[in-house]
Amino acid sequence: MLAIVAFSGARLSAQAPDPGRTILDGVYTQDQAARGRVEYDAWCSQCHGGENGGAVRAPFLDDANFVDHWREYDVDFLYSMIRNNMPPRSEQKPSDAEYLDILTYILSRNNYPAGDVELTAEVLDDVLFVGSNGPEPVPSGSLAMVIGCLTEVSEDRWGLTGATEPRRTETDSSTGSELEGAATTRAGNLSFRVVNFDYVAAGFTPEPLEGHRVIVKGYLIRQPNAERVNLTAMDSIAESCGQISD
Repeated sequence: MLAIVAFSGARLSAQAPDPGRTILDGVYTQDQAARGRVEYDAWCSQCHGGENGGAVRAPFLDDANFVDHWREYDVDFLYSMIRNNMPPRSEQKPSDAEYLDILTYILSRNNYPAGDVELTAEVLDDVLFVGSNGPEPVPSGSLAMVIGCLTEVSEDRWGLTGATEPRRTETDSSTGSELEGAATTRAGNLSFRVVNFDYVAAGFTPEPLEGHRVIVKGYLIRQPNAERVNLTAMDSIAESCGQISD
């Protein structure tokens, strides 16, 4: 298998078209969110604001911009960002359990429903963060992964045909597990231009991969009739572009 990889890899946020569980399914409890409110007020409200006001020096965590920034990632990605980076420049940190409670309070502030079972660390990567309308296409500007057939659509213009719906990804290159999963993913019916090959590696050219089924990672640009991926990495998963069966 020919593989061209530009950067160190990490796991994909989602691969299957079926999102499984989402945060609309009641993945935390009201008691858990109540604990989270106490921790949020202690650790987060000074910068992000709270229900009782406060000096805000960072974005609110309960508006459309917040939801749009994180939607279509699994909840573990948001949790890990909070746990690894917040509060900034502080030697003292909440415990992992307190971070988890804070996350559930943030969900409650965004009007996501509570359920009967507390959210645990073990299920975070099985729950998709979505907007109030449920799973939607990945927004423009997202770092995304697309699987498709690499095709020269005209001289020096390359694209993907038979492409899958883009999925948000946490890093700009692929791992072995992602390649394995992509090899059994059914072909889609979308098309995308692929641009900025020089970003992958000096002197990288797509010609050796023409006609291959590939994973493309990059920044998704959504424009009518001109959707494209600004490439960060490309990997061959098959030397031909046949329909993939389940």
